[in-house]
Amino acid sequence: MNKYIEKIEETLAKWLKAVPHLPVKFTKWVATNLWWIVLIGVILSVFSLLAMFTALFAIFAYLNLGTTTVLGHYVTSSYSVFSALASIVSILFMVGTIVLTAMAISPLKSSLRKGWSLLFMVMLIQVAFVVISAILSGNVFLFISNLLSGAVGIAISAYLLFELRSYFVGKAVKATVVPAKK
Repeated sequence: MNKYIEKIEETLAKWLKAVPHLPVKFTKWVATNLWWIVLIGVILSVFSLLAMFTALFAIFAYLNLGTTTVLGHYVTSSYSVFSALASIVSILFMVGTIVLTAMAISPLKSSLRKGWSLLFMVMLIQVAFVVISAILSGNVFLFISNLLSGAVGIAISAYLLFELRSYFVGKAVKATVVPAKK
């Protein structure tokens, strides 16, 4: 991992050291079963991504027509090129998140640190997405509410992720067969 990301990880670990911890039985259960929880999340995210593509095509259709009719009445489109750009940015972030999360499933199943690190990278990508989507909102009130709600969501996910950190250690140790001496 990059040394800057490791510094961020260590800083967050220090900040979260003083907060109350979840029960050990619960964290152990979550750490053991995290791989299939993440798998379900990836599957649901793919369905959500497909819905986002459908919405993006609808936005492009409205942008192309300019106006549309609903039961004979002309309705002007509230979509703009800006909303299409914001949708494309959302889709790109979601694709990156889905790919990294899917890559984490196998290491999480083996309780490897790599799986946890990939989920940490996903959290950092979500931080960038919250900031960029708040900027792309184009409204001061939406900017503030997006930042606040995003910060709360990221704080909760960081807390849960760091509660599980101790269960994911090192690299896989391959079993080596030592031939018997004759």
